[in-house]
Amino acid sequence: MPVDRAGDVADAPAARLLATIHPSAVLRADNQDVAYEGLVADLKVAAEALR
Repeated sequence: MPVDRAGDVADAPAARLLATIHPSAVLRADNQDVAYEGLVADLKVAAEALR
Protein backbone atom coordinates (compact mmCIF):
# COMPACT_ATOMS: atom_id res chain seq x y z
CA MET A 1 0.00 0.00 0.00
CA PRO A 2 1.62 3.30 -1.03
CA VAL A 3 2.03 6.02 1.56
CA ASP A 4 2.87 9.70 1.25
CA ARG A 5 5.60 11.60 3.11
CA ALA A 6 3.33 12.09 6.11
CA GLY A 7 2.76 8.34 6.36
CA ASP A 8 -0.85 8.55 5.19
CA VAL A 9 -2.26 6.24 2.54
CA ALA A 10 -1.56 7.80 -0.85
CA ASP A 11 -3.87 7.95 -3.85
CA ALA A 12 -1.52 5.99 -6.07
CA PRO A 13 -1.37 2.44 -7.33
CA ALA A 14 0.87 0.06 -5.45
CA ALA A 15 4.42 -0.13 -6.79
CA ARG A 16 5.60 -3.31 -8.45
CA LEU A 17 9.28 -4.20 -8.66
CA LEU A 18 11.17 -6.67 -10.78
CA ALA A 19 14.83 -7.37 -10.20
CA THR A 20 17.07 -8.21 -13.13
CA ILE A 21 20.74 -8.06 -13.98
CA HIS A 22 22.20 -4.82 -15.22
CA PRO A 23 22.56 -4.94 -19.00
CA SER A 24 26.30 -4.21 -18.81
CA ALA A 25 26.74 -7.38 -16.75
CA VAL A 26 26.17 -9.32 -19.97
CA LEU A 27 29.37 -7.83 -21.35
CA ARG A 28 31.39 -8.96 -18.32
CA ALA A 29 29.86 -12.42 -18.04
CA ASP A 30 31.97 -15.51 -18.62
CA ASN A 31 29.26 -16.87 -20.89
CA GLN A 32 27.74 -13.86 -22.64
CA ASP A 33 25.22 -15.94 -24.58
CA VAL A 34 23.68 -17.39 -21.42
CA ALA A 35 23.71 -14.01 -19.66
CA TYR A 36 22.04 -12.36 -22.66
CA GLU A 37 19.34 -15.03 -22.79
CA GLY A 38 18.67 -14.44 -19.08
CA LEU A 39 18.41 -10.70 -19.59
CA VAL A 40 16.01 -11.12 -22.50
CA ALA A 41 13.88 -13.51 -20.43
CA ASP A 42 13.76 -10.95 -17.60
CA LEU A 43 12.76 -8.17 -19.98
CA LYS A 44 9.96 -10.31 -21.40
CA VAL A 45 8.61 -10.81 -17.87
CA ALA A 46 8.80 -7.04 -17.30
CA ALA A 47 7.02 -6.31 -20.57
CA GLU A 48 4.25 -8.74 -19.70
CA ALA A 49 3.88 -7.20 -16.23
CA LEU A 50 3.39 -3.76 -17.78
CA ARG A 51 0.56 -4.93 -20.07
